[in-house]
Amino acid sequence: MKVTTTAIPEAFRTMFRDLAIALQPRTPMTPAMVAVYFEALRDLPIEALERAAAALRQTATFFPSTGEWYQLANDLWDRPRVTPESGTRSLEELDELAPNDPERDEIGKRLSPDDQRRLMARYGLAWAAPEGGLT
Repeated sequence: MKVTTTAIPEAFRTMFRDLAIALQPRTPMTPAMVAVYFEALRDLPIEALERAAAALRQTATFFPSTGEWYQLANDLWDRPRVTPESGTRSLEELDELAPNDPERDEIGKRLSPDDQRRLMARYGLAWAAPEGGLT
């Protein structure tokens, strides 16, 4: 694997060094090893890598592979999650689809509250407000 000569941020070098001190890898840490790890992890935000490194220092038994560190950092990354917007679809759209059409679930997640109540009523269910009412 050819390692590029991209400048490695000091924050990454420090994080890598601290992780190596904590986990005492069997392979000596070399500048080439730091560069390989940086190349593998560079598309994740430094904050996610730092959170993963902190978790690894507390829980890992061995120095992580690039894949293990990447996966943990990706899992801990606080990126905005896409959530369906309620009220952007109608019950009529749902009715137009075949019962086994996978899009039915996506439409159901975006029904307006009134259409949700109408759909529940079809199946003999009633809308139950939480104790204290809706806010």
